[in-house]
Parts: sequence; C-alpha cells; structure tokens
Amino acid sequence: MKSFFSFLYQLISSLRPLNLFLILLTQALTSVFLLNNSLCISNLFSKPIPTSCLDFYFLVLATVLSAAGGYMLNDCCDRKIDLINSPKRGLFTEKNLYLFYFLSSLFFGISLLLGFLISLQIGFSVLLSVILLIFYAKNSKRIGILKPIIVSFLTGFSIVLVGLLDSNSISSIYYVPSIVYFFTSWAFLLSMTREIIKDFEDLKGDSLENSFTSVIQLGKRKSILLLYSISILLMFSIISSVFVSNTTFYNSIHKIVMIVLIGIFIFLLNNEKFNSSTKVYKKLSLFCKIMMLVGILGMIVY
Repeated sequence: MKSFFSFLYQLISSLRPLNLFLILLTQALTSVFLLNNSLCISNLFSKPIPTSCLDFYFLVLATVLSAAGGYMLNDCCDRKIDLINSPKRGLFTEKNLYLFYFLSSLFFGISLLLGFLISLQIGFSVLLSVILLIFYAKNSKRIGILKPIIVSFLTGFSIVLVGLLDSNSISSIYYVPSIVYFFTSWAFLLSMTREIIKDFEDLKGDSLENSFTSVIQLGKRKSILLLYSISILLMFSIISSVFVSNTTFYNSIHKIVMIVLIGIFIFLLNNEKFNSSTKVYKKLSLFCKIMMLVGILGMIVY
C-alpha cells in the first residue's frame, strides 16, 4: 500500500497539476474574455453540446494532455539530474519509468487524435507542439538558450491556438484581436524569465552532469543581463498595448500592477545573495509564477 501511494505521488508530481490547471485557465479565459466567446463555458453541461464548443473542449484537452505527456517524458529523461536538483521527482523505480514512457506516449497520441478531429490546421499545430515537447524533453539539458525559448514559445502558442480555433482558419489569423497577441507576447516573456530562473535554480545539478543550459551557456552575468532586458521589453510591451487595444479603468489598473511587479522583480535581481543562494532562486521562481498568474487573471478585465 505504501508503494502504491508513493507511485501515486510520483505520478501526480510528474504531471505538474498546477501547471496543467494554469494552461486550462489560460485557454478558458482567452476564449471568454479576449475573444468574447462565453458560449462554450455556459454550454459545458448542456445537451446536445454545439459542435463549435466541442471543438474548444477537444482543443483544451489536447493542449493539457500534450503538456502532461511532455512533463512526464521530461522527468524520465532528466531522472539522474532530478536526483540532485529535485530529489522527490527522481525517485521513481525503473519499472515505473517504462510506465511513465507509456503514459507519455498515450497522452501525445490522444492529443494528436483530438487535434485532427477538430481540423487539419489545429491537428498540425498540435503535432508541432508535440514534436517540440519531445525534442525539449530529450535535449533540454543540451540546447542552452534554446531551452527557455521552446518552452516560452509553447506557452504563448497555447493562447494563439484558441485564437486560431475562434477564427476557424489558420489563414484568418490576422483577424484575431490584437490583445490576444499582446497576451501571447507577455506569456512568452514571462515564461522566458521563469525558465532562465529555473536554470539558475538547477545550476548545481546541471553543472555536475555537464549539462548545457542557458545559464551555463551565457554565464551568470550575461544571464542576469538577459533577465533585465526581458523585463524592460515586457514593460515596453505592456505600455505599448495602451495605444493598440481598448483601454479601460480596470485593464489600466492591471497594466500598472504588472509594471509594479516587474519593477519588484528587477529590484530582487539586484539582491547580492542572488549569485550565491539557491533559496533566492526558488523565491524568484515563485515570484515569476505569481506574475504569470496575475497576468493570466488580468484577461478578465479586457
């Protein structure tokens, strides 16, 4: 019984339920508030379910399952390094390792099936995501700065997918509201920030395993300069959105809050302990999650 609960814990931990919930929340809020399509949420339990809503549910499920498959495959490939960086995730047995590989493949397969059931365009978009997730999982510790770029692209792409579905054609991408692209850019930059912080957090184990991550490739000093640059670019993107999208009192407050949070993040980067304390990395990683959550919830006021 103890081994069963241990396995269950490893399985849930590997799936990153909080991250999966954030993906689901992001796509739901994008549909309801950025695209003004509340129909699918209001018809969630209706009978019969409209075809357009069914496509949306399939898209969300495909995105969540492909992400879950990516997380599990990444844990399998990084098992040895996780024994140093994240000991609790590296403890599953060799027997469970093959089960995790099977579940990861199953999740990828189902997500592709759902994508192609929606349309060829969405199917190939999901296929692109799966290919990138597999490439990332197998090579995340060997591709340097490309690692955070891939993760950030996939984060932003989860928002674009909802816009593509809403426009019903990949050729109609330019008809997606501009605010969707702004949120996509914010998601990309915030995710990029967090991924670089995570590379700082895992630096000890990565160095011992001769990995080639963004921080190891650029060095600590250049990595911090990159974080400063991304933060400034994020601020500029938020400010510039005022001149492109509709501005109201409430979304203005959201922009101000985001700029303040980014300012605090820049201030924390100046902490002298940043270059020497793993605890500081963990706190900054948590702060990045808070910024991402505030960014996602901000969709409600647009």
